[in-house]
Amino acid sequence: MPFLERKLVRYGLYVVWAMVAFVISLVIAFPDDRVKQIIIVQAEKQLGYKYEVSITELDLWWRLGVELEGVTLKERWSPQKKAQIARETAEGRPPRIPFAVTVPRIAARLAPLDSLIGGGVSGVGEVDFEEGGLIALQVTRTSSETELALRFNEVDLMRSGILASLSGIPGFGTLDGDATFTMGPKSRVPSAGSVDLTGTKITIGPADVSKDDLPSSIARELPSMLFLEVPQTNFGNGRIRATIATPKGGRSPSLTFDEFSSEGRDIRTELWGNLSLASPTPRSKADVKARLQIDSKFVRKNNLGIFLNMRQFVDGKGKDNWYGFQLRGLLGNIKFTGSAASSIGAGGAAPKAATPNAAKAKATAKAKAAAKAKAKAKAKAAPKKAAPKSEDDETFDEAEAEALDGVDELDNGNVEEEPAEKKAAPPMVPSISSPGGEIDSPGPQ
Repeated sequence: MPFLERKLVRYGLYVVWAMVAFVISLVIAFPDDRVKQIIIVQAEKQLGYKYEVSITELDLWWRLGVELEGVTLKERWSPQKKAQIARETAEGRPPRIPFAVTVPRIAARLAPLDSLIGGGVSGVGEVDFEEGGLIALQVTRTSSETELALRFNEVDLMRSGILASLSGIPGFGTLDGDATFTMGPKSRVPSAGSVDLTGTKITIGPADVSKDDLPSSIARELPSMLFLEVPQTNFGNGRIRATIATPKGGRSPSLTFDEFSSEGRDIRTELWGNLSLASPTPRSKADVKARLQIDSKFVRKNNLGIFLNMRQFVDGKGKDNWYGFQLRGLLGNIKFTGSAASSIGAGGAAPKAATPNAAKAKATAKAKAAAKAKAKAKAKAAPKKAAPKSEDDETFDEAEAEALDGVDELDNGNVEEEPAEKKAAPPMVPSISSPGGEIDSPGPQ
């Protein structure tokens, strides 16, 4: 998993669980400042001295663990990298700052009962973003495998700063769900697991992304620009469900996307396929297809026409402003191509159903015509009498009422008869629908 392959994440977990018992004894025997300094030194060592670590407060947690407050990890830049960034900024590129993440509170402790039940060493912990939500985790290590379970509880992307820290792009909305990963004793790649996350009101941007940070297959298609402007984009609500499994025969484990979709005001997305996992992550192999639909007003407002003229968008354009794509090859050198076949979605194109009102109106008219013909036939067969209101007329009325009885049930759906003649509508610019409702066309251009 790319998430677990990040040294900041993987080594961070190792550091927390390996040092819990050691820190407990230190807290009891030494002053807090001395203990904090020991933890910082050991943590930076485990991270390869690529990150600076700072801790504000330290205390015991449930007497079997440790609680750290104000934990900050910041990328350490060498003098050479600082000079390079300064030159790029002078050339007009967006200013870049070191990767950094601050967590208000991190707590971890041993779990004796779970250790006895699981037959190994077990620990639980919390990554607390205070008003930004909570990530609860549990690690169980046995002689044959290590299992990591994560629980996301209303994690606010803006207040927690997770997305901004990992990608440099600010994010809004909340995440809920679970994720589990099982790894062998010497493997850095999960052999089994699952992911089930739900995003609510997800929005990203605005931000400036360096062209160098984009995949080469995308960067070379862009005009001569130093950076890409990402407008504030609403993805709305979405869900990700994925399964990790290792096929029989000892082949590489594979991550399969069972569901990956979102529906927002500005964009709608869908992704399916699988990843053959490997270590390091750039050696993982992708066979993924995706499609997206961009709101026409959003395109005009942010002048995105130049990107829709990229070869991938031109080759992948389908019906109703859907664009399909394929992502194949090693993640370190992914090939991103347009695919009109992918624009119809994972399930293929669904046949267009008749308009409900039109279908009901047609059925109602046909039933009424048949009922009236049957009633008239019965009326003609009855003897006629010259009276203002004869029994025959009553027979006709009853026959017609009986024949029409039940036909009225078709009218319960507020069926509106379609007009016989329709005025020609002026030519309209095609528009797409958004989850908030259909977006009106701007009219003749």
